[in-house]
Amino acid sequence: SALSREHDAADEALRASLTGVTEVEDLEGLERAVDARERWTQEVIGVARSGDVEAARELVRGGEGSSLLRQVRDRLDRLEHAEDERVRALLGSVAVRRARALAALVGGAIVALAIVAALFLRAWREVRSFAARTRSAEESERRFRQIADAAVDLVRIHDSDGRALYVSPSARRLLGRAPEDVVAIPEDDLLPPEDLESMHGAIEQLRRGETPGPVVHRLRRADGTLAWFETRLEPIHDERGNLVRWQAASRDVDERVRLEHAKEERHSLLVEEAEGLREASETDALTGLLNRRGLLERGEPLLVAERAAGRCTAVIFADLDGLKSVNDRLGHEMGDRLLRAAADVLRAVARDGDLCARIGGDELVVI
Repeated sequence: SALSREHDAADEALRASLTGVTEVEDLEGLERAVDARERWTQEVIGVARSGDVEAARELVRGGEGSSLLRQVRDRLDRLEHAEDERVRALLGSVAVRRARALAALVGGAIVALAIVAALFLRAWREVRSFAARTRSAEESERRFRQIADAAVDLVRIHDSDGRALYVSPSARRLLGRAPEDVVAIPEDDLLPPEDLESMHGAIEQLRRGETPGPVVHRLRRADGTLAWFETRLEPIHDERGNLVRWQAASRDVDERVRLEHAKEERHSLLVEEAEGLREASETDALTGLLNRRGLLERGEPLLVAERAAGRCTAVIFADLDGLKSVNDRLGHEMGDRLLRAAADVLRAVARDGDLCARIGGDELVVI
């Protein structure tokens, strides 16, 4: 503010000086004064040359020449004084402007230094924070690798695109492959095609922020055989919560799964065997019709259901006349053939849902 006031005062002085110069600097008046002085001088010289020395002296003593000379000198002094004032005003204005520019420059430099210092302090703090986070991350990764290297399970770390970044040394024992070889193998080549869908589904759950359950799948060993593993996936996020990596911990469950499959197969065989035994226990071995037990087991529920539905059910008892004579005259083999032929006739005429049975030697029943 003070510099601004000084600058304004200097400008005002300069304008006043220039106005004074304009008033004083009357060049035409100066020229007239010089011309009048010159004419007077010529007049005195002319009178002196004419021989009238006394008249010339009178002109000089009259003081007109001195007056004219003073007028010229006064005008020159005024011009010189005005010029000095203008120069001083200019110099003052220039000084004020220089001081103002210097102050602005110093102020700008101070502001710039303050900004640079603030930026440097912020950058220094960020560098320290980043260094601390980096050391913490490196320490966490070092501890993790120590644990993973000693782990019995197969531990793998993948980036967000699924590329392997780390594989634990247990890959040698579990897969017969060096860890660096497993890193170089795409995930889709390690798993058989029929197991890829379940693994891809679990990875997609991770990307959606969900927690997938364990995935039971197979991995291909170096010798081409497949081994069963149970894999749990865990996400690894950055400070903003974005998924940057994911960890897969695969436990060898090959023996357990194979035992479970063997149990399932054995159970299926037992069920089939039981069904066969039950079928055999309810079937007449000679004719293939139901026997007495089979008729009771299936016939009674059928009769109850039909009665509840209000439908009429027919029960037919029949026997083969002369079967004993055939056995006596032609032998039991021929009698068996006769029974089988009769059974074929019953099956041919029976409908779906009808029951045909042989409950005795020559006794047949149809429901």
